Amino acid sequence: TRAQTKEGEIEANLQAETARAVARETQIQTSLQAENARAEAKERDIENDLQDEVTRAQTKEGEIEANLEDEVTRATARETEIENQITNLSNSGLVKTTGNQSIGGEKTFTQTIQGNINGSATNLTPGNKTITGELSVTQSIQGNNIVVDNRFVYFGGDPTQNGVWRIGVRNEGGNLTIERREGGSWITKIRIEP
Repeated sequence: TRAQTKEGEIEANLQAETARAVARETQIQTSLQAENARAEAKERDIENDLQDEVTRAQTKEGEIEANLEDEVTRATARETEIENQITNLSNSGLVKTTGNQSIGGEKTFTQTIQGNINGSATNLTPGNKTITGELSVTQSIQGNNIVVDNRFVYFGGDPTQNGVWRIGVRNEGGNLTIERREGGSWITKIRIEP
């Protein structure tokens, strides 16, 4: 009888322990389901936030691309405008500071020209002129009734006309002569020997 009582107690304890274990397992399963639900909800929130961020990034990227296209369009238009201005300046007849260029027409300089000038001049305007160094004359210098060539200075007008005087040296180391044109020929009036 004691053994049966003891066995009944053990069975009762075992049933109670089993009931507690089942209750604990049910509680754990409920907690696990709730945790899973919270994790799924959190995952959905993260996915939604990520999708929102992707959408914002795509919108911003579209704005940047549109702004960049506008900037490129403005830059291209400005480049074309500058190229047109350069072309207009090049075609406007401006005198350039570098490069070869043919310049036509009369030019007036109000300041002294600095540098080297090569070439020839057909006329010098009246006024004081200073020449430093050797002056080489290949034809003649003509002024008011005065003509200078590489050997003589002529006074009184055109050297081919009668009545004109000239002074000069006939040849190197030769005599200094003063001559007058008469009858188409030069007549020596004064000769100075070296």
